[in-house]
Amino acid sequence: MLNLKKMSMKKLYAKILCMFSSYKKVIRKERLWLLNFQTELRRFYFMKNKVEGLVKFFKLLYPLQQNRNIDCFIAKLEKRNDGRIDELIITLKKINQIIDDAWKNNMNQTLPRKKPNKYTIYLSGHKNFKRRPAAYFLKKSEELKKEINNDSNTWDLINTKYGEFVNEITAKLLSEIEIIEDKWL
Repeated sequence: MLNLKKMSMKKLYAKILCMFSSYKKVIRKERLWLLNFQTELRRFYFMKNKVEGLVKFFKLLYPLQQNRNIDCFIAKLEKRNDGRIDELIITLKKINQIIDDAWKNNMNQTLPRKKPNKYTIYLSGHKNFKRRPAAYFLKKSEELKKEINNDSNTWDLINTKYGEFVNEITAKLLSEIEIIEDKWL
């Protein structure tokens, strides 16, 4: 029997909601989305052209950022939370924060409600380069491979720099998704 005196209204509401609509149903509905997101993130590790990978990375984050899909998922889970899924909610909030931080990075100059593309993501190669859209670097990649700076060609410097950014954010997201996968999926 439920002890109503010790339970807050929010917890009581969650208990009643859980009796009729389990959080497991919500997780099952979102499971496919999360697994597809994880698969897409893993592909970035194997891309040779990291500048192109950066553009695809921001395109992958776009629907999550603009439609606030994770916020909606968290809200659904919080309504059904009776204390057993606190860790899941915290992990989803961490994923959301990582995505927000990556999206707000100064490389992404996409206007609100516009999809990111190679013309709206700005990069700079090194100290001697002006900021330019990713399209410039993709178009001039062969020329940049011939241009030598500090014992390495300019293309490799750019590719490495932005590859590290994508790999770092991807690793953070994958580690949080693995926590969810191990315990909840």
